[in-house]
Amino acid sequence: MKKTLYLILFISLGTVSLFAEIDCPSDSSYHIDMRTQLQDGTPNPTYGQAIATGLCGCLAYTSSATVSGSQVMFTIRLVDNEPIRGLELDIHHDAGSQLYFGPEPFVDANGNGNYDEGEDFTDLNGDGVRNSQLGSVQKGAKFENLTNPEGEPKQMNLTANFIDDTSSVNNDYVKVMAYSTSQAQTTGNGSEGDAVFISYELIAGETLPENVTFYFESAKLPGTSANPELLSVVCGYPSPDNPQTVSTSQLGLRSEILPGQFVLHQNYPNPFNPVTNISFDVPQGAGKMVLSIYNILGQKVSILAEGILNPGQYSYEWNGRDMQGHSVASGIYFYELKSSSFTSRKKMLLLQ
Repeated sequence: MKKTLYLILFISLGTVSLFAEIDCPSDSSYHIDMRTQLQDGTPNPTYGQAIATGLCGCLAYTSSATVSGSQVMFTIRLVDNEPIRGLELDIHHDAGSQLYFGPEPFVDANGNGNYDEGEDFTDLNGDGVRNSQLGSVQKGAKFENLTNPEGEPKQMNLTANFIDDTSSVNNDYVKVMAYSTSQAQTTGNGSEGDAVFISYELIAGETLPENVTFYFESAKLPGTSANPELLSVVCGYPSPDNPQTVSTSQLGLRSEILPGQFVLHQNYPNPFNPVTNISFDVPQGAGKMVLSIYNILGQKVSILAEGILNPGQYSYEWNGRDMQGHSVASGIYFYELKSSSFTSRKKMLLLQ
């Protein structure tokens, strides 16, 4: 039976301090149970009811931002009263186009869904190069040096994607996910610590607003009390009804959290059908980079990213299609991250 994740909806909101001194007592978290079936396939008798899912976990921003060049970084803090297996956040802010996260827009002249040399693009950061990603995310200490329930060292993965919400005006957002395929979990000791650093690009020619207000349209913290089920235990976070304002009037440099070297991670899932995520780390001074897909004959199938990337952690999705938008055949493929000073290639398997 396939394990069901993230099927509990948020119902109640705890207290969140604007200064990230998070008030998150070790109380029970209550959510509406949206599981129609239990893991053994039987009907869920508590479907549609409020149930206790575990001990509360809470999220909040620190009170001020930090900066590195044109990157403005905000810190999300976490209190975990029980071990947490990741998070999922849909992050909105009120700074509009001044703070940007995602690829630079381009005109898809040939309709293949990819940027090709010579196509027009919007140069948001003024560097003259079309960047496939502006902004980045980085794990905080809460998601580093983790173990599984048996105490074995394991890793938490972190991804972030720009979501172009066409259903409303100026309502694009960033979806951040931390997850593990090896049961990595936080300590659950009830202490407060850094969970995620998210950096936005200050668009060229724009003035940074003195304050930026954030809210999470959705927030999930998969807890472990209901093991083997992973039910959300979130009790407090900046919501649409209770947003949080962060000051940008005092900025400082936090270069110590930036990756110190290139790292190309194994794709997930692998094998996959038809979508997989490819993550990598970029240090300072990386220069122009290209993330490409090749078939087993060495022929280039797709280019996922190309341009000058700011230092940080990145994740790109490949949907099993070539540069013309056609689905490719099942088999072994290679993905390659290349710059003037670094090249790394890894293998993945597509199963149709």
